Amino acid sequence: MENKTTRTGNNKIMDVTAVPNKAIGWTALFTALASLIVWPVILGPAAAIMGVFAYTRGIRFLGIGAIVIGLISLIAYIVLVPFYT
Repeated sequence: MENKTTRTGNNKIMDVTAVPNKAIGWTALFTALASLIVWPVILGPAAAIMGVFAYTRGIRFLGIGAIVIGLISLIAYIVLVPFYT
C-alpha cells in the first residue's frame, strides 16, 4: 500500500492512509452492553450487525466483542424467558 498524503489549508502535509474511525466499534460495544440490561431482542442483533460493520472496517477487537456480547444477550433472553413466564 502506498503512502497517500494531502495538503491541508495551512500548507501542512497530512497522511490520509487509513486510521479507521473507531466510533462504529465503540457504538456497537456500547449497544451490546446495553442489550444485557434492556431490550435484548432489539439491541442484541443491532449490536451484532454493527459489530460486523466494525469488523469489516478494520476495528476487529471492538467488532468481535460487540458480536459476541450481542449474541450472548439475545440467546440468554431466548433461553431464560420461558422460565419466567
